[in-house]
Amino acid sequence: MDEHNDPDLIKFGDSCRSDIVIRLKNRIGRQELFHSHSFILKTKSTYFADTLLDPSSNACIEIECSEVNYDHHLKLLKCLYLPAGSLLDSFDSVRSALGVLQVAAALHCESVVHSCVQYLEAVPWEESEEDEILVVVSQLGPIAMPVLARIQPVDLVGTKSVFISAIRFATSIDGPSPPFGMSLKPQPKNRLSTCLGMTKTCHWLQLIMRYN
Repeated sequence: MDEHNDPDLIKFGDSCRSDIVIRLKNRIGRQELFHSHSFILKTKSTYFADTLLDPSSNACIEIECSEVNYDHHLKLLKCLYLPAGSLLDSFDSVRSALGVLQVAAALHCESVVHSCVQYLEAVPWEESEEDEILVVVSQLGPIAMPVLARIQPVDLVGTKSVFISAIRFATSIDGPSPPFGMSLKPQPKNRLSTCLGMTKTCHWLQLIMRYN
């Protein structure tokens, strides 16, 4: 293999072997240039692969991001240069993994998405992080099911009944509400319970209809 295409020799920011530049910029004018390598970008991201196939593309790819996720974009670029076995160890918090996950999904970086999901499946969460986790991973499809399983309500039938009853009440639909079945009990930490509100229940009903 040509040493210029050897992933073991190519490092993030290596200007000597760089053949393309990534420009990260946000709306308030912050921007940085990062020496990158088309071989790595095309291998790890279908977004970059498609972009580099465009005859009008040049030696600089510009990516616009917000101030909030700027650092997550930078982290994602660094992740593209890591061996698969080192990706999990590169995350140091749930918030960081969630941020990188959203960027990786947008740029179609499959290996990074998979590693983020593995990390979120394995590490403990704070109760305050659970809502954000649900919102992010519920958009990923089947790959996110291991994470969603951790916050799945124990009494799914009861949760659906609560939701349907609330809809009937709000829309004044005639007819009896469905039975509640088993009584709803408080759930342990990292479990989705009906008391978390209608938003979570809506997410779950969408997932039920999608995958069942």
